[in-house]
Amino acid sequence: MKRLLIPALLCLALLTACTEQQTPAAAPSSPPAEPSNTAIEPTLQPEPEPEPEPLTLELSVPGTATVSAEEPELPLLCSVTRTGEGPENGRLQVFQNGKQVLDAVLPLDTGQFEVSLVYPFSRYMEQTRDTVEYRLSCEDVVCTAQTEVELINLPDEVYAQQSGEALPYRIEVVKNHNAVLVYGMDSNREYTKLVKTFLCSTGNWTPLGNFRATNRYLGFRSLYANAEHTAYCYGQYAIEFSGDYLFHSVPYFTPSKDDLEYEEFNKLGTTASLGCVRLAVADVKWLFDNCPSGTPVSVVEREELGAEKPEGFHIDPSDPNRSWDPTDPDPANPWHPVLGT
Repeated sequence: MKRLLIPALLCLALLTACTEQQTPAAAPSSPPAEPSNTAIEPTLQPEPEPEPEPLTLELSVPGTATVSAEEPELPLLCSVTRTGEGPENGRLQVFQNGKQVLDAVLPLDTGQFEVSLVYPFSRYMEQTRDTVEYRLSCEDVVCTAQTEVELINLPDEVYAQQSGEALPYRIEVVKNHNAVLVYGMDSNREYTKLVKTFLCSTGNWTPLGNFRATNRYLGFRSLYANAEHTAYCYGQYAIEFSGDYLFHSVPYFTPSKDDLEYEEFNKLGTTASLGCVRLAVADVKWLFDNCPSGTPVSVVEREELGAEKPEGFHIDPSDPNRSWDPTDPDPANPWHPVLGT
């Protein structure tokens, strides 16, 4: 056993020595690099292009306006303001009374511009207000605005005079309501258009029926002051419609404008006369000026008046102006500065 162990140990020693001779020696390490003095330039990035400002539009127009039949042309001064990039022109559309009246190209750098409208006033025009609508558009940008317009038409009597109609009105006295309604002609020349409502005083003897206006008396006319016809009073602007029954002013003691029976004036709107139809001076003067001889007159009674009854003016018996009718248009009327008329 000892003879076998020695050769084995000898072989192991020889094998270890051969392995150590074949392993290469480690290479010497490189010296440290010297620090560089050259600066490294930073890489410059290009500036980003600014985003274009989006297009915006602002349209400024008058908020309210007034136009009359005497001057039916309505100029409206407007302006447009734009910001941002986009086309140079926009589309302007204008609507009058719901109908398109303008469709035009509008340069967006215009600033102020004028829209001129004309209103077709007529005698039978019932409209009193209108809305003018504007629409300015460019690509996908749209702005709108509107103007509220008040329409002032001519009085119906002016149209009647202009047309030369012989009998432009019909007068209706609603006896039990003590009111006078005046109807003008509609577009079919029928008396259906209510144009005036007046307070009046009728009497128990005021006849019912259909009549015509006949004789007319400018200034004062004597009137019966009692049922026995033994005393007289006076009225202005008398118009006969049935024999001795007339339209006239509230009575006066004498034929003088400063001698009004003011207590009778305060009875307007109630039954107070001997049969004539009494009215305030301004109201009966309107009938005198606008309802010629031949004008149809009807005196009726019915449950509903069919119109709003006007409010009366009450004269204070202690007022120094009490002897004048407050509605008399005479320049000498002392009520004018008091009432601002």
